[in-house]
Amino acid sequence: MPSPSFPRASPVFHETTVLLSVKTTSPFTLSHKKIPWVDRGAQRESNFVSMNPALLPNCDDDHLRLSKRQKTSHSNADSNAENNLPYGRYSIAWICALYIETAAAQAMLDEKHGELPRRHNDNNTYTLGSIKNHNIVIACLPQDQIGNNTAAIVLTDLKRTFPSIRHGLIVGIGGGAPGRLDIRLGDIIVGTRVMQYDFGKVMAGGKIKTTAVPRLPDYSLRTAVTNLRAGHELSSSRVPGILQERVKSLANYNYPNAADRLFQASYRHDPSMANCQTCDQSQLEQREARRPCEPKIHYGGIASSNQVMKDAVTRDRLAQELDIICFEMEAAGLMDVLPCLPIRGICDYSDSHKAKDWQKYAAAVAAAYAREFLEALPATGDALRDSRPNAHFRMFAILPSTAKVKEANLLLQLSKQILVIVGYS
Repeated sequence: MPSPSFPRASPVFHETTVLLSVKTTSPFTLSHKKIPWVDRGAQRESNFVSMNPALLPNCDDDHLRLSKRQKTSHSNADSNAENNLPYGRYSIAWICALYIETAAAQAMLDEKHGELPRRHNDNNTYTLGSIKNHNIVIACLPQDQIGNNTAAIVLTDLKRTFPSIRHGLIVGIGGGAPGRLDIRLGDIIVGTRVMQYDFGKVMAGGKIKTTAVPRLPDYSLRTAVTNLRAGHELSSSRVPGILQERVKSLANYNYPNAADRLFQASYRHDPSMANCQTCDQSQLEQREARRPCEPKIHYGGIASSNQVMKDAVTRDRLAQELDIICFEMEAAGLMDVLPCLPIRGICDYSDSHKAKDWQKYAAAVAAAYAREFLEALPATGDALRDSRPNAHFRMFAILPSTAKVKEANLLLQLSKQILVIVGYS
């Protein structure tokens, strides 16, 4: 009797459960997940509980320790906080000197990511998140420890923890140097170069001859600035709209109800007075009125040092000698570590008439421009917000000890063989 014939099965894969049992020196708990063979790249890797360190080029031991905490540690936080990404997926460093600058930076994020374990050689505290296609690390300097030296330490540790960082932004408040440009409180300064004016030679009479050379932001950042600046010739900046959309939840970060006063350089503030209400109003510079809530963006050199500029005569002299339009205290320290783009909101005029009334608004406008800039900055191919690893690797394990390198490698090899057998590779 002839053997019965059967129709040939169609070569269509269906969802299959692959269960792998491995005997090792210590127990494993495998992820019994159904692997979607048809839409193999659609499921986000965040649905898996852990990753073998060999599966991702930038994944390391610390990321594995997130496995059991990931579902519980952020249960009361924003829902986006569950979007944990490995260290190697972050490409932008956003440095702030003050807590008000950090608050403004956090308000600009589209998503806020979950925390990563702190490295033993890094004392920084980070806020992780994303804007458009950029994954961002926000770091703030320690309380009451501002300046170029501290900024360099913070960025050095950040780069050690996040080795894939490509670009840096230093975003916050600064002091304006009014003169050839009509700079007002609340305006934005984008630094095209940085001059460290306290670096030089002490000459006769105690005068310092600056010998520092200009430090430039990264080439790709400068081209992006040029492109965004060209766009502003065609249409207005989105900074006012970004402020209205994202800063409304922050108290006192809107346009302040305070006067914008610029006194003549030779007129000094009486240190016994708490504010400028009693200052001689006849010493004010006469300027045309400007509509509020419409900050202007200025591009030019930024002067950086470890001292606060509070003398208008010295301000004007250095502004002319160095061709700068803003004073600040962190950018020069960052440039040797990573050529950053300085973005400053003007909160005072670098003179003795300093006040804190404009600081929060100045921090907000600087952060808003930084967001607009990142929206226009092309993302690098290896730093897109999508956190999915190579689609060939879909087998993950929870290891009780990440030191078990041999066991991890064994699991990886067996995983590859299983995938080859079932045709997934």
